[in-house]
Amino acid sequence: MLPAVFAGAGCASVSTTASASSNYAGSHFGYTGSSLEGSIAPAGNTATASGAYFGMTIHRLVYNPLSPSVPTAPFPPFSIRTFRLWDVVNWSTLEPASGTYDWTTLDSTIAVARQYGVRDFIFTLGDVPGWASTDPVDACDGNLRGACNAPDMRAFDEFVTQTVRRYCGVVQYYETWNEPNLTAFWNSTDAQLLVVAHDLYQITKDPANCGCTNGVCSPGGGINPNQVLPPSVSTLSQPVLTWLDKYLAAAGSSYPYADIAAFHGYGYAQPEDIAQAIPQLKKILAKHGLSALELWDTEASLTMSALSNPF
Repeated sequence: MLPAVFAGAGCASVSTTASASSNYAGSHFGYTGSSLEGSIAPAGNTATASGAYFGMTIHRLVYNPLSPSVPTAPFPPFSIRTFRLWDVVNWSTLEPASGTYDWTTLDSTIAVARQYGVRDFIFTLGDVPGWASTDPVDACDGNLRGACNAPDMRAFDEFVTQTVRRYCGVVQYYETWNEPNLTAFWNSTDAQLLVVAHDLYQITKDPANCGCTNGVCSPGGGINPNQVLPPSVSTLSQPVLTWLDKYLAAAGSSYPYADIAAFHGYGYAQPEDIAQAIPQLKKILAKHGLSALELWDTEASLTMSALSNPF
């Protein structure tokens, strides 16, 4: 099964799962029977949501030599604006050894996505390669050994710099870390994660690493276009929101390393159910100086049984 994750641009958004071999030929997706349908949109509403509100992750849009037996998936039969690159590539696959980079899968994925009209890409940090991990023997709850631990910051800074410079003007959104409330992805301290957030923000926002003038972008090329998302939590349950509150508080009176707020919308039977947890999330964001930021759901999934008309 191919998880097809929708990343919202400016709002919470939704996802479903679709078979890589699906022959769905429609031009839209949807379902019926939601108990919240009437409370989210007025009856008879004919307004069309902008495509800028929707994005997706397609794990195997191109052949990936790290998983040669996994088939590639076709691009969906509808337009999306944003493509999240987590689970397509990560630091450990892009730099398997210190200073040795393999950009092939990322280059190819971006090229194909752009052919289908994708304009924006989100690159998510996480999965530290063993050679750069401060605890390379940690089992990380079944993840790669050492992948969940704080990185050597010199190695991290160099990797981020190389990535930002290479994809200047193409990748303009950087997500600080994937689901650090889970020990499979982060098993170090809040203070260490804040160091990661600080360095990521400084490097990605530096015009020396990426700048644009009249639509032409290059290192040192003008005004920096990049925006940074904070670490995205795995769901909006109360224990996870408590973790988020604690992490943001560790930065001081306000959290300074984010241009867009983010979360993951797992744990709901219907996509509209996510809206019930948003007020509490917004309270926490406001508490830490983030109330003015757009709010993006950068990862979520629904089971096929939750949809009466899946694609």
